[in-house]
Amino acid sequence: MSAATTLERTLQHCVQPADLDRIHELLADLFSDAGDVDGRDRIGFELAVIEVAGNIAEHSSRSPGFTCDLVIRIQPDRLEAEFRDSGEEITVDLDDAQLPDDLAESGRGLAIARAAVSELTYLREGSENTWRIRRDRTVVEPAPSVANPRRLKAAQTAAPRPGIVLVVEDDPDLGGFLRAALERKVDRKVRLAENALLAMKILSEESVDVLLTDIQMPGMTGLEMVSKVRQSFPALPIIMMTAHASVDYAISALRHQVDEFLVKPVSAAQLVPKVKDLAARGAAARQTARALANADPAATAEAEMVRLEREMLQDLANTMGLQTSLSQQLEQAAKVQRDLLPRKAPVLAGWDLAGTCVPSFAIGGDFYDWYPRAGGVEFVVADVMGKGIPAALVTATVRAVMRGIDLSAGPGQSMRTAAALLTHDLEETGTFVTMFLGQLDGASGTLRYADAGHGLSLHVRADGSVGQLVSDDLPLGVETGVPGVMSRGEREITLGPGDSLVSFSDGLFDLLGGDRQAIDEIAAIISGARSCTDIIDRVTALASGNTLIDDVTVVALRRDSSVPALTTTVPIVTEES
Repeated sequence: MSAATTLERTLQHCVQPADLDRIHELLADLFSDAGDVDGRDRIGFELAVIEVAGNIAEHSSRSPGFTCDLVIRIQPDRLEAEFRDSGEEITVDLDDAQLPDDLAESGRGLAIARAAVSELTYLREGSENTWRIRRDRTVVEPAPSVANPRRLKAAQTAAPRPGIVLVVEDDPDLGGFLRAALERKVDRKVRLAENALLAMKILSEESVDVLLTDIQMPGMTGLEMVSKVRQSFPALPIIMMTAHASVDYAISALRHQVDEFLVKPVSAAQLVPKVKDLAARGAAARQTARALANADPAATAEAEMVRLEREMLQDLANTMGLQTSLSQQLEQAAKVQRDLLPRKAPVLAGWDLAGTCVPSFAIGGDFYDWYPRAGGVEFVVADVMGKGIPAALVTATVRAVMRGIDLSAGPGQSMRTAAALLTHDLEETGTFVTMFLGQLDGASGTLRYADAGHGLSLHVRADGSVGQLVSDDLPLGVETGVPGVMSRGEREITLGPGDSLVSFSDGLFDLLGGDRQAIDEIAAIISGARSCTDIIDRVTALASGNTLIDDVTVVALRRDSSVPALTTTVPIVTEES
């Protein structure tokens, strides 16, 4: 098939169960005539055509005199198929991860088709349903001439020289953790790139055996970068990470041909074996590429097709495993997490209290809790690194630990106890937790607090002045091993009549721009609100009206303006025992 040739075949009355073999035969003949179609393109396109045909066949019995025609085209730059049937109109949103249960195989057939191609659309045109399938073709480079046999043999038998592991992660803390974990366990140099552009530069200059990348990054996303990488390095093993365990992300990863799809937080025990395996495969692929640069590609075409089929089926199996179970798991997990949050704030004479947590995903890594005590209240605001199911599991552990601690010892001692109890779990999961723990005495207005890397709590006074509470300890799970670096101490302020104390997660901070102006805007929300409930309502409305990139959690306390109290603020530090 020449570069400018288009092949087209038409098949009429083609969606009864017995007709699927006819479709297979038509595709085989067409690809045989085309000759130069990439194996992965062929597999994905065939799969999508068969799955859509099966979906149409599911509905054929509902329409008397049902007919359907299929047109398939192989264009120089894409593969296309179009079904036109006379069946009843179907209500379906192909962008919805949860396809209707009345579709073929509970909707999984269309999900598979959508995952395997570049575009799948459905239209109702007059009295006909039209399904269009398109998969953009991979550029197939022409085979080079055969070289000297001795050089070819040497290239095939020489041990591959180890390349590097390239980690692309915009979060410096997580990137540092990944690099440290891999350098200890993987026999390769590890390079860290904070964005996709720097990663592309490293790829052009060094031999990379495996690429480990985040999805959500400023500028070029991980998915966009992988598309570009595949054009120049089609055999490079790629691991994609995300904090969102959604079917849409899994499908996107499949479309971009990644080898592993991991959900943050990623533990070293989970990551290291995969990187070792894929790095060995990447080194072997580079060796093979050198050997095949001078070989006849026809000699390995059949083996390559088998490999591609296995990889495609494995990718699809992983994706559909998420598809069939994730929605039910998320629904149940979200309900459990909502039930674990406080149903209402405690009642404390002379005080107004309120709190909320708005997850960016169905479930999240933030939480808050109240612990009523005689004459006062203790409370916590915590943020586990990451989002989605993994963060929610760690969050449940942190919540249970905090509920089991004797908080009467004071915030500093309680924070040290929590750090000790959580160290093992946080190390194993490769994550950390920021936390603000407060202890309020209702009569005096004294608030003792400990802050582990949280740093987002505001004291808004009745006269409108604002103070940001000090945070000089690192998060739980981040231990330096240097004596005196983290005291896990506590400080103390006094809330006067009409004063407010609001502690919030970085989701609210980031939602408002993530800079000093964001702090000013939050202070303005607090000052302008009539009550703590009003503060929560304003924050909730703000979160609901925007696309959240992180969970939003807020706890608010306000002292009645009519209650007399001391007005001094005295910072104290408790020495670590």
